[in-house]
Amino acid sequence: MEGNVKPKGKGTKKDCYSIIQEIVLARDKICQHPCCSHQAESGHHVWKRDRLAVAFLPEALVGLCTQHHTGWAHGDPAAFKLFMIKRLGADRYYELRRKSYEVVKNLDYHEIYAGFVKVLRTCRRGQ
Repeated sequence: MEGNVKPKGKGTKKDCYSIIQEIVLARDKICQHPCCSHQAESGHHVWKRDRLAVAFLPEALVGLCTQHHTGWAHGDPAAFKLFMIKRLGADRYYELRRKSYEVVKNLDYHEIYAGFVKVLRTCRRGQ
């Protein structure tokens, strides 16, 4: 029975949220606001983080500087939505939006985290 016990940490929901932030910041080194060239400091979830069907999809996050994260993504959601439609393409944006409403239960956070470790290594190699 002891062999089935999963290690604590590096596989919790919180760990997955942290590592996806690292992945997005490795991918989007510069703020993705069209008129900004500051360093990206946070990965903004296009849909609420509690929408687990898309919460751990890197394409459903975008790297932004602090100013544009709070002042644009949160402060002008209509303009941000138009930006994301252009970035992802309308078909993909609305596909992900529909997916965001799916109810997801029993995610294996250890498996998600392990997959993200591989993605992050690849991102960092490409730098």
